[in-house]
Amino acid sequence: MVVPVSDKERVRCVAWSRDGEYIATGVDFDVCVFSTSTRTRVSGPFHVEDRLASIAFSHDGQRLGIGLWEGKIWIWDVMRGNRTEVRGPWMPVGVSAVGFVEDGRQLVLGLFDGRVWLWDLEKAESVGGPFIGHNNSVWAVSFLDQEHIVSRSGFQTVRVWNVKTRASVARMDVATGTIDSAVHQAKYFIHDLSHVKSSFRMCSWTEATKGEEKYIAERKWGEWGPVAAFSSDGKLVATCSPNHVHVWFAKGGMAGSLAGGPFSNDGGLCLAFSMDGQRIASGTKDGALRVWNVQLVDEEESSNRRPPWSVAFMPDGEQIVAGWKDGRVEVVGASTGQAVVKVKEGDNGEHWTFVAVSPDGDRIVSARDKEMYIWTRAGKAVAGPLKSSDNKPFWSVAFSPNSNDLVAYGTWLGTVCVLNASTGDMIAGPKQFTAFVTSLALSPSKTNGTMMGTRVALGAQDEIFIWDLQTGSVVGPFTHHRNIYALVFSPDGKFITSVADDYTLCVWDSSSGKAVRGPVEFPDRHKVVLDDHPRMSTRRIALSFDGRRVAFMGINNTILLFDVLYNGDSDIVLHSSLTLSGHVQALNSFAFSRDGHYLVTTSNDRTIRIWDLQAALKQKEALDGLASDEPEVFNLDEVWIDDCGWAVCPQGDGSNPTLRRLFWVLEIHRNGLCRPSNRRVVGGQKETRLGLENFVHGKNWVKCWLGFE
Repeated sequence: MVVPVSDKERVRCVAWSRDGEYIATGVDFDVCVFSTSTRTRVSGPFHVEDRLASIAFSHDGQRLGIGLWEGKIWIWDVMRGNRTEVRGPWMPVGVSAVGFVEDGRQLVLGLFDGRVWLWDLEKAESVGGPFIGHNNSVWAVSFLDQEHIVSRSGFQTVRVWNVKTRASVARMDVATGTIDSAVHQAKYFIHDLSHVKSSFRMCSWTEATKGEEKYIAERKWGEWGPVAAFSSDGKLVATCSPNHVHVWFAKGGMAGSLAGGPFSNDGGLCLAFSMDGQRIASGTKDGALRVWNVQLVDEEESSNRRPPWSVAFMPDGEQIVAGWKDGRVEVVGASTGQAVVKVKEGDNGEHWTFVAVSPDGDRIVSARDKEMYIWTRAGKAVAGPLKSSDNKPFWSVAFSPNSNDLVAYGTWLGTVCVLNASTGDMIAGPKQFTAFVTSLALSPSKTNGTMMGTRVALGAQDEIFIWDLQTGSVVGPFTHHRNIYALVFSPDGKFITSVADDYTLCVWDSSSGKAVRGPVEFPDRHKVVLDDHPRMSTRRIALSFDGRRVAFMGINNTILLFDVLYNGDSDIVLHSSLTLSGHVQALNSFAFSRDGHYLVTTSNDRTIRIWDLQAALKQKEALDGLASDEPEVFNLDEVWIDDCGWAVCPQGDGSNPTLRRLFWVLEIHRNGLCRPSNRRVVGGQKETRLGLENFVHGKNWVKCWLGFE
C-alpha cells in the first residue's frame, strides 16, 4: 500500500494504532491519520510549530501524543481535532519517544539526552523522573506494569525503572532499539549476512563495546531518521537501506537471516511495526507512506528442524514417508507437502533416521542410531524400540518386495537380521559379515508371507553377499565394483542389479555371482570427482524397483538421472536422460516411486523435493527441439543457485562449460524455489514458484518497459 502524504515534505515519524487500523504520520510540521483499510486520510492535518520528533497512539486509539524537537508535547483528539499543549521541566530537550499509560492519564517520555520522565496529564505535573542512566537518545518507552517503566536506548540497551524509587532495577544488553543509519548502510546488514547476528555489537559506537559511549552526533536537519524498528515481541527488526526495507530475525535460531523483503522504499526516514508484527509502515523523503505485509517464514519450525535424512514412497505414489535427523517420522502428501500423519516425534539429537515401507503401505519401519520402530500407516506403534543385535547403529533397512511381514536391517558393524514386521520378532539372524552394510535387498518370496525362497542380497562396502534365509547358507563375496549403495532383485529373483558410488552398474546372476552385463560406467560431465569429494552416503544413489532407472549425486548438488537400456543378451546402454537442480546444500538421500515415474530427494537445506520425471523428460525434449532456433532457451530444471544467490546454467559442451547468470534469488527464496517438474518442495523457509509469463532476458531486455505501462 502506498499513500501519498506530501509531495514536498518528508515523512519523519510513523505510529500504528494498537488495533492496526490506523497509521499516524508526521510530515515535518504536520500530523495526519490514515485508515489502512480504505487507504484514505481520516483525520488531520494537525499543524505544530516545531519539527516533529516522535509520535504515539493512546491505547484506545482516540488520542495522539506528539513529541517535538524543542521539547514541547501536543496531545491531539484524533476525531475531534482538539489539542492540548504540554510543557515540562525537560524542555528544551527534544522528545525522542512518547508512550501512553493504558488508562491514558499519564505519559512516559524519552528524551534525546537519554533521560526518561513520567508525566500526569490530569495533574499537569511530573510524577516520576528524571530517570537517569542512558547515555544515548531514548527511542522507545512503555509501561511494563503499574510500578515499572521500560525504555530502549542506543543500539541495544534496555532499562527497567521503578516509578516510586526512580531507580534502575534492571539493565539488559539485547538486540533492540534504533539503529543509526551509518550502521545499516554499512556491510553488516546488507552484504555480509554472517555478521548480522552480532552487528549490534560490532560497531564501535554501540553501548555494548564502549560502556554506553555516546554515539549521537550533530545531525543536519532533514537527514535524521529512526531507520530501524523492532516488533513488539522483539523477534523481528526492520531496517532501511537507501532504497529498500529489509526484515530480519533478531533472535532465536534464525537470528540474522532474512524474514521478509526487500521492499522498495526510496529514501526511508522512519519505520514502525503493527502490534501483531505482520505489517510495516515507513515514511520516506518523497513524502509517501508505504505499508507492507511481512510474509514471514515459520521461525520456530524452521530453526528447530533438523534436515531430512531418508525418504520412501507409499505404493500409490501419492504420499511419502520421511525421516529427519532429529528422529521425526512423518507421512507427507506428495501433492500438498503437508504432513498427513505424524508417526514419531523428534528430539534435539541429530542421528541418521532410515525409513522403509511395506509393499501394501501398511507398515512403516524407522531406524535411528541403535533403535528401531515398526508403525502402522496411521502412526500406531506395532513394535519398538527394538535394539540392534550387536549394539551398533543401524545403517540399512529394506522390506521384501512381495511380503508385508519380512523386513531386514543391517548395522554399522556388518550384522544383518530379518524381522517379522507384524510382531517385531527376529526370524532370521543375526548374521555377521565383513564390514558395515551399505545396501540391502530381499528377493521375492515364493509364498507370500513366508521366508520360502527368500534371499537377502547385501553390499558390505566393496563386497556383495547372498544369504539364503531358508537354508542359512551364504555365497560370496562377489566384487564387481566398489562401495555398493543400491541393490534390486529381478522379479523372478534370478538376477541382481547393483550400483556403486564409482558411477558403475552391473547385472549379475544371483546364484553364481557371475556378471552377465557390465559393470559399465555412467558417462556424464556433471559427475562428482570422488577423489576430491567426501564418499557418498547410503542414500545418495537410487535404483528404481525394476532396475531401469538410476539416480546419482552430481556437482553443485544436482541429481543425475540415467535410463538403463538393454542391448541384446549381454550389453547395457546407459542413457543420460536428465540433470535436475534445486537443492542448495548437500544431498542426503534419493528414492523412486514404485512405477519409476517420480523421484524424491532430501538435502541439508532442510527440504524434500518431489520430482515428476515424466514431466521433466517432456519439457527437456520440447526445449531440445527449440535449441537450434532459439539460442536463448534454457531449462529451469537444470538451473542451480550459486553461493552468491545467482541462478546459473552451463553453456557450451565439454568438461568445463561456462556458466551463464540468469537472475538473482533472494536468500529467503533460494532453498524453496520450485523447478517446473517439482510436484512439491517440502520444508525449508518457504516454497516459491516463478511466474514467467512476462519474463524477458538476453536481447529481449528492452521489452522490460512494457511492464510499467
